[in-house]
Amino acid sequence: YHHDEGEGMDMYNVGRSRGAGGTGVWDGGRLATSGNYASWKVLANGPVRAVFELAYDAWDAAGTRVAEVKRFTVDAGHQLDRIDSTFTFSGPAALTVAVGLNKTPSDKKQQARIALVRDDAGHALLQWVEQASNGAFGTAIILPTASGYAEDTLNDLVLAKVESGKPLRYWVGAAWDRAGRIASKAAWQAYVAAEAGRIAHHV
Repeated sequence: YHHDEGEGMDMYNVGRSRGAGGTGVWDGGRLATSGNYASWKVLANGPVRAVFELAYDAWDAAGTRVAEVKRFTVDAGHQLDRIDSTFTFSGPAALTVAVGLNKTPSDKKQQARIALVRDDAGHALLQWVEQASNGAFGTAIILPTASGYAEDTLNDLVLAKVESGKPLRYWVGAAWDRAGRIASKAAWQAYVAAEAGRIAHHV
């Protein structure tokens, strides 16, 4: 699965990072993250739209117990998926949540060149990754309520405040040049900026 047989390949490194679009609670210097999801539920199964939920058991975020339910909405033909993350906690009126992109996402031995772009106007964080032999790909997060950016050793992060029980809506996605739709950093930036503009008019 690390070799392209004509239908794509597994070349995205996740490791202990947030991958593309994983979340955590940010305390200003450290990211507190959940374990793997504890349960799942399919709400719609295509063919044009798929919707599913992942539920995460509560974890400790600097003394606050936090649970999360993520709802994914995946639409055919779109590079970006919508995610609604609902965090439940008691105590603080609000917490700062981070949505991340792995700093080193390329496959092994790819000697990748990674460009990171913070698009303040579009409230977006995106990467363009050029690999030695596996092509180039982009990843992106659009977070309309973003309040800033941060990083830790593994992830570049975009931040937002959340209240308990109120969903945080954001978009996450990717593109691979070999798919033939988006083949350059400039094209990926333009696509993400256009999607951010569309989202801003519908949020």
